Amino acid sequence: MAKVQLPDTHPFGTAVPFADRTTDHNVLTHLPEWENLLKFVAGDPMIFQRVVNFYPRVLPQEHVKKLSKALVDTVEGSEGKTCMIFTDPGSPKACIDFITAETRKDAKVSPEGLSSHAFDVGPHRLWTVFYPIPTSRNATGEFWQTPGVGISTRQAQDALKYLDQIKEIPLDSPFQPPTSEADTIAQQLRERIISYVNRAPLTKTSRPTPSDVYLFPTGMGAFYRLHHYLTAHYNLPTVAYGFPFHNTKDLFEWFPSPSPYLFLGNGDAADLEKLRSHLAVLRSQGTKLQALWTEFPSNPACVTPDLQSLRQLADEYKFILIVDDTVGGTANVDVLAAADILITSLTKAFSGYADVMGGSIVLSPASPFYTELVSILTKSYRNEMHWTDAQQLLTNSENYLERSAIHNTNGAALATYFAEEAAKPNSLIAKVYHPLALPDSLPFYKQYLRPSAPEFPNPGYGLLLTIDFINEAAQAAFYDAVKLLKSPHLGCHVTLVLPYVKGVFGMLGQLEEVAEWGITETQMRIAPGLEDAEGLVGEFSRAMGVAEEVVAKAATEVPLQPVTLGYHSNIAQQVNATITIDPIQLITAGLGYKCNMYSDLACEALPRDIRDTTSCESISGNSIICFRQEKFNNPPTGAEGKLFLSSNLVQSNKEGGDMLGRAARQACGEVGCDSSSRLLDVQNPHLEPTTITVTMRGKYNNVEQRDYMLRVLQEAFNLAQSERRNNPLAFVRGPSFTDLDGPFNWDIPTFGEAFLSDAAGRQLAHMSALITSEEQEKEERCENTVGKISEAAIGAIPGIGGVAGLIFKITCVGMAKASEGA
Repeated sequence: MAKVQLPDTHPFGTAVPFADRTTDHNVLTHLPEWENLLKFVAGDPMIFQRVVNFYPRVLPQEHVKKLSKALVDTVEGSEGKTCMIFTDPGSPKACIDFITAETRKDAKVSPEGLSSHAFDVGPHRLWTVFYPIPTSRNATGEFWQTPGVGISTRQAQDALKYLDQIKEIPLDSPFQPPTSEADTIAQQLRERIISYVNRAPLTKTSRPTPSDVYLFPTGMGAFYRLHHYLTAHYNLPTVAYGFPFHNTKDLFEWFPSPSPYLFLGNGDAADLEKLRSHLAVLRSQGTKLQALWTEFPSNPACVTPDLQSLRQLADEYKFILIVDDTVGGTANVDVLAAADILITSLTKAFSGYADVMGGSIVLSPASPFYTELVSILTKSYRNEMHWTDAQQLLTNSENYLERSAIHNTNGAALATYFAEEAAKPNSLIAKVYHPLALPDSLPFYKQYLRPSAPEFPNPGYGLLLTIDFINEAAQAAFYDAVKLLKSPHLGCHVTLVLPYVKGVFGMLGQLEEVAEWGITETQMRIAPGLEDAEGLVGEFSRAMGVAEEVVAKAATEVPLQPVTLGYHSNIAQQVNATITIDPIQLITAGLGYKCNMYSDLACEALPRDIRDTTSCESISGNSIICFRQEKFNNPPTGAEGKLFLSSNLVQSNKEGGDMLGRAARQACGEVGCDSSSRLLDVQNPHLEPTTITVTMRGKYNNVEQRDYMLRVLQEAFNLAQSERRNNPLAFVRGPSFTDLDGPFNWDIPTFGEAFLSDAAGRQLAHMSALITSEEQEKEERCENTVGKISEAAIGAIPGIGGVAGLIFKITCVGMAKASEGA
């Protein structure tokens, strides 16, 4: 067993190397610090720029991006485009049908500019969809992620060796895939899978053989292809039983059978009765189910379905029962004793080292559908797993049983520890989700637990648990305290921690929807790795202690100093604290305007219900980002400050800009910058948003650095307003324009954030500000509203002890209306 790793020094958005394994194909990404995670979930473009490595099925990795560019560059007239690469000839049409469908709504891609192309790249036959580089998230990303049939990173890496042999060919060109070595490796992988599937079986009759194993490039690829095969053959409805992995849920919603699929998200006794009633209704209508899909147990709630009852219903109502054993693990459970089809993500524990992707399905010869399923697969199946991925899976899976035993031990130890914590008075933990901690569904798990055997004497309860915190403040404090890898994925060599629900369903805007199924945003998913159990429990215990201290400290009220806030040239109001809720300071500024200013402590215990109810008609503050003022005031030796400023003010000519550059230089002059100690890097392209990065290294004292950063932010906001007034045609909304005759509607957002890191690159402090001014009519100018509000707010920071980032929305109402409101 390995020692507990403490990867807190690794940068946000990067893969963490392990031993001698390359990060070229690493599926992990480190997402430290709660505030950064929230920005990531919110889609902050600046935080996304810091993501170097991510799950390849979600974001294409470097090898895939390089190959995409090389292919696009070979086709004349493809400037400004990129492409998705597939290894199956049917994928381009499926992709275009999906991304242009009306059901994609706002994510829909226009058919204009789309095209399909086929290429031979050395020994690789590739099919592609060319499309304009998207300026915002759209359905192209959804298709790459959910079906999971894009080219793998290893195949892309191999194809890059043959860039001098790229040749575009007709889409319908005949192709015979390479055989010999590739077939041999695929067969060896099938045999390896069967050796684990047939080990210590619950039933010894009609066990599968290697010919019953079908390989796919990813776990989701197995789901997508199987669902497609069955729908093409049966054309009947589907049921998802229990709350599944989020992409599985997306798959059934986006690629449905003719009738809307039935989602029974609890997977409990009540859902079993709903299923029984649904089946009876279908029978009365002269139809039936195509298939029922379930996880054993579910991800992330670890609920185990009553597989025996589902098997009985499948026999009675003649539908296919498909069971995903990824979380429980083939080493532990024999679900083929009940299932017609076993489906597994090989990317997880079977691989175990987070450096290769794959999926498989195994047909049960005991299934009443076996002969029919073999016929369907023989007609439709094509192996899309590249031989290099198969080889890596074969290598990684040699010690699958040994690793599974450690996963079982660590999972049980952590479940026991957190259950004991949850039982304590005033615990931060509300509930623990693990097969052993869920008495209602534990018997269903035990029914399919494999018997003990010499090679694996102690079958256990899998590689996942989830803990639910009492509130978001406790969850955030724990997340920041625990020194473990914070990444999506499970079943690998290192322990992973992730607020899975907030991360996934928060990004999709589905938190309220999934909460109806008991999947709450205060849950934290933990996927134990191969470290020693005692060390893991010790680290989680230490983190819980830190979190408890943070939450207790945050309950202390923080004093607030009144601030004078000017929001019009002839109107000023005294700002007073009108509500104090724990350390949250809700400030009103007259005329119903509100803004939130959060202290250091408040940021550590920010209740969501307060954050969500602080909006008003004219100005609303929804600040959720904190910085620690004491770190800015007392930076350690060798610390580095970095400031980012950006503006969506788009320049109509090369001379009419550099607003941010002037702001930085002006601010630098006012605080006496030493040009030798600060690096100024300005991106200022024609007709593009302007971004400036200021990096300060050494030669600053404690207060100067903070004041410098604040001054640059303030000057940038002020200059944004003066530039608009003095040179109104220099800035327009969007990347292009055709009509410059007034009146105009101006949309002028300006964003700034500052970071402080120690000599090792660890982030110590952060602050940000986002100011948006919307001028409704040309005659009613905002004057310097944004500048004055930002100046007053930023100036208030030292008096409050730290401000979370200021987010204001200001609507100009004209002097008469403003006076009337006063």
